[in-house]
Amino acid sequence: MEPIKNIEMKGKVLSIICALGILTVSCSDFLDSKSQDEVIPKTTKDFRELLLGSGYPNPTNEHPVAITSYMDDDLDCDVNNSSAGADYTKSIFAVYTWQPDAERYESTVVSPELASTPYYAMFERIKGCNAVLDYVDEAVGSQQEKDQIKAEALAVRALFYFWLVNLYGEPYTENPQSLGVPLKLSSSVEEVSIARSTVEKVYEQILADLNKSAALLGEDSRVTTDYRINRPTVEILLSRVYLYMGNWQKAVEAATEAIRIGGELTNLTAIEKADANFVCTQYSSQEVTWMYGGSVSTFKIESGLNMSTEL
Repeated sequence: MEPIKNIEMKGKVLSIICALGILTVSCSDFLDSKSQDEVIPKTTKDFRELLLGSGYPNPTNEHPVAITSYMDDDLDCDVNNSSAGADYTKSIFAVYTWQPDAERYESTVVSPELASTPYYAMFERIKGCNAVLDYVDEAVGSQQEKDQIKAEALAVRALFYFWLVNLYGEPYTENPQSLGVPLKLSSSVEEVSIARSTVEKVYEQILADLNKSAALLGEDSRVTTDYRINRPTVEILLSRVYLYMGNWQKAVEAATEAIRIGGELTNLTAIEKADANFVCTQYSSQEVTWMYGGSVSTFKIESGLNMSTEL
């Protein structure tokens, strides 16, 4: 006959084992359950919204490479007499003077935080484009809808890479074999770092994306007012890329195609003082093929002077 203490001990151990078994099953069931907050794109409409929210340039943020405008020779920076105020001019001083450690200056517009850099912001958007391109073919919807979404995602990705390679790489016409930026073309998560591709390779990818986008869009793609990229915009981007590559003939061909599909140019010489406000960045202008963002620029014609105003 076993001692009473041993029987009690075995009973406690058995209870613990049973409890652990129940807990293990419960945890397993809990971990297998899908999150109630998880939203998985299933239809082409879902992917269209995903692209708009996670791929297209963020309309609430400044242009990702706007900081380069402060480095231009055409900018006049007067710290003491600026109408924008001394604090503002001090914030752009380090960039205006091309300081290599601009992020270390007090109140500078350059943030030392990685998440606040154009590099990080644009690759986050590229990630959204890649996710759409990787999975939209599995979506519920027509092939025409899928092609439209893929065309937009390819064009937006090309735009971001065009901005990136010109901000973080040498000019194509100067040294195309120099290092540009990494080419991340899928949404898969990889632990290993991706090496920087050459400027030439990045440009090749940009052209490949834009040409494929143009083919998917076809000639039926016209300018719309829904803030979505269209065929004329893709041709304009192609023209700009070829221009930066020094391929003048291709630049002219793409620009001509954009005009043929997109419409006529505005005759600026016909604008008179009687035209109170000439809006140059709205869909009402026949030269605008695609817009993103929330600011609008108008030109007020007063006493023969053009004064730019942001609304």
